[in-house]
Amino acid sequence: MKKLLLLFTYFLTIFLSLKCKVSKPPINEGEAIELVRTLWHMGNNKDTPNITIKERAWYQDSIGITELCRINFVETDTSKYVYISTTGYRFVNLKQKRVYEYTSFSDTAALKRKYRYTDTTEFIAGWNFTTKPRIGADSLTQLTDTLIDKTVYTRCKFEEDLFNNICWFRCDKKNMYFTLSREISDRIGCPVFFFSSYPIKNPDRKHEQKINLISQRFPDSVQKVFNAWKKNELKYPIE
Repeated sequence: MKKLLLLFTYFLTIFLSLKCKVSKPPINEGEAIELVRTLWHMGNNKDTPNITIKERAWYQDSIGITELCRINFVETDTSKYVYISTTGYRFVNLKQKRVYEYTSFSDTAALKRKYRYTDTTEFIAGWNFTTKPRIGADSLTQLTDTLIDKTVYTRCKFEEDLFNNICWFRCDKKNMYFTLSREISDRIGCPVFFFSSYPIKNPDRKHEQKINLISQRFPDSVQKVFNAWKKNELKYPIE
């Protein structure tokens, strides 16, 4: 009787353990980043940002979503100013080459338009999932590593088309999808997280791109949007 009780307890423990494992919420693996693009103007020995655009992007299993922003120039009788506004979100199925554009980042967002894209399609605004970001470099010169907010960045520089360029790499994130240059990342083995370019003959103006890593796990709210928009592909097929 005692042996039977021990066996019952043993199998009950295994059953409860398996049940607990199954009942755990799934981990929503994916990448969420913020792409920051800044045009700088150098005046009086001080860098001043002229225009800065920040757009979020998400990637999971060959599906990309990017925020779309627009630069608005406003001029009145007394002043001129610039502001950035969000115009919508682009859902890209990289395997099927399908695009769906929505009004907001919500599982119930209204669909604005849908279409197929080709290898020559040019997208305006947002992260370009369909064309690998390319920054060519014939030769890279290694610079010393730098430490920012407890993160080590590998750095290099190169010249191309009368521009000086500097790249920063996150070698602790080697398996990330997002990078500012697939070509240079493949050569170094790490994703490019920061890129600065300025003309050699006119260095008072420069252009910078930066990836801010938000997370490599999706909260349920983001996963809900991915799931809903993937279902919309079946609900609203592209002929």
